[in-house]
Amino acid sequence: MLGKLGSKLKSIDRVKIFGFIILIIGLSLVFLHKYPKDWPCNILINNFYANFSAEFISIAITILLIDYLYEVKEKKNLKSRLIRELGSEENGLTKRALKELKEYGWLENGTLVNADLKKANLTDLDLSGINLEGADLSFADLSKSNLTNANLKNCILFETKFLNSTLENCKMDNAKAHKAIFYEATLHKATGINVDFLEAKMGLVVLTNATLENCKFDGANFELTNLSKSKFVNCELSQVNFESSNVKDAVFERCNLLDIKNWQNMVNKTDASFLSPRNAPAGFN
Repeated sequence: MLGKLGSKLKSIDRVKIFGFIILIIGLSLVFLHKYPKDWPCNILINNFYANFSAEFISIAITILLIDYLYEVKEKKNLKSRLIRELGSEENGLTKRALKELKEYGWLENGTLVNADLKKANLTDLDLSGINLEGADLSFADLSKSNLTNANLKNCILFETKFLNSTLENCKMDNAKAHKAIFYEATLHKATGINVDFLEAKMGLVVLTNATLENCKFDGANFELTNLSKSKFVNCELSQVNFESSNVKDAVFERCNLLDIKNWQNMVNKTDASFLSPRNAPAGFN
């Protein structure tokens, strides 16, 4: 595949070089107006140099324009193919597509914004810094992958798997992570506003130093999760399972604690700050 692409690019380069040569010739002919009057063929050159120069420049511009449009089309087709392959359920194909996307610098420049990657097999890949804003990753598998500094804003993450994945410092504003699976994932310093974590499976997750605001965690599982030094502002935490979760130095501000489960078994609860909680269970304080 890369060999075919390389031959195409070489062909494009040859056309471009030819176009520039014609352009240089055309521009050079312009200077014939300074051709000495006492030199041979002076009359012939003075009568035709302007026409020849204009023709050469016109031909060169046409060649370069056609070459540019062809190159744009080829690049667009290449991007579409690589996005399709990245969304494959075959891990070998997604690895190869990822390698090519990296080579062209298309992981972070917005090429993958709003991409359709439903059911993609993206396991055990280095996706650090990737920009997936608005992408549909429903039912995709990103287990054991590195998504450090990833942009997951507005993503659809319905039942997406992040088992043992690294999402450190990722941005998740407005993501829909309903029933997503984050078991043993690392979300250190993750940030999110208006994220839907409804019924998300977040057991054994490292969710430290994170900042989450106006997020919905109703029915989520925080069993054995490390929430230390994280900040939850105006979040919905009803029916969340806090069994043995570590809340040391965590801040819960104006959060809805309706029917939270196993809060008595929180680790380091006395070191956490629960500011203006809503619907706190009896005896919570």
